[in-house]
Amino acid sequence: MNELLKVMAKDMDLQFYDDESLSSYAYRIIYSALGLWCLHSAASIREGTYGMSKKGLTRAVNDLLKEYLDLARESEEFLVHSPYFNLGQFIRNVYEETGYIITLENNRDILNTGQETISISKNLHLHLGLPDTDYKISGLGIYTCESGRPIFLYDLLIRDDLSPRQYVALYYDPLDFKPCPFGDLLFFDIESNEKLSRSWRRALKSRVGIAKSSDDNTIYRVMKSDRGKLFYAPMPPNRAGEEHMSGFEDRRLYIALKYCLGHPMIATFQKIDRQYTQLIINGDLPNREYYFLLLSAWPKNGFTDRHEFIMENTMVELCTEMLKRLGYSIEQ
Repeated sequence: MNELLKVMAKDMDLQFYDDESLSSYAYRIIYSALGLWCLHSAASIREGTYGMSKKGLTRAVNDLLKEYLDLARESEEFLVHSPYFNLGQFIRNVYEETGYIITLENNRDILNTGQETISISKNLHLHLGLPDTDYKISGLGIYTCESGRPIFLYDLLIRDDLSPRQYVALYYDPLDFKPCPFGDLLFFDIESNEKLSRSWRRALKSRVGIAKSSDDNTIYRVMKSDRGKLFYAPMPPNRAGEEHMSGFEDRRLYIALKYCLGHPMIATFQKIDRQYTQLIINGDLPNREYYFLLLSAWPKNGFTDRHEFIMENTMVELCTEMLKRLGYSIEQ
């Protein structure tokens, strides 16, 4: 491996995990290093101006990526997705959405200096910014031994404390439903373990569920009476874009429904060695939980991978708690 990458790995305290390929290891080094570069760039002062424009920050990360790829061409498949969605955009957006970077009214990005921290364990804290003390990096997250201004995980996620059953009860109040006038509907199969796009059937297998129109793919909540009559209500509004922290929030309802009806989605934690664990996610997460995983772990198969992650063993407990609160069944 290139000598510079070895030095970077040592500085960030990143080790190989058992049977990891050289291309994967170099990818994780470069991925985390680009995260650090993004944060340092947002903290820079040029010509008396703090921070950088959004475009400038994206360009700074992508320019450094090009230099790193010259050192580790074998890792390109992990780090380059398409001309329309690049790693610089991805990293900048994750930091903007999770509070590491603050966007000003003039569209400049600056580093958050509020010193907020989330406790992972007694001696490990996720730091939302760049601390003055020693730190390490896991995925895109910055970790220190010292607590700053403590906040809770669900403050970061802007997530309520409803259990899956409470969440389903909230969105399946019979008073919200009307007789269904639609004829050509497909129903989400609660028992399916396939991708959402492959989990639609002609029959509703439960008393409550989710349906979509065959004509325009509009999604509805549905309930079936004891006599088999179908009632419907619109899905909860979610106007956030796919890149926002609150994006894909409707996925929470799919996860909670499967939990309540006895077919929960599964998250599997497979311990690799004394330092690392692999997480395999069944189904698709809402962005709130997905973004926290990006601050906790490395997407295994490239930066766009939303289903497999590599994390340090110290992160398993909090990630397990987060997924269980959504309605996931945990396997180890």
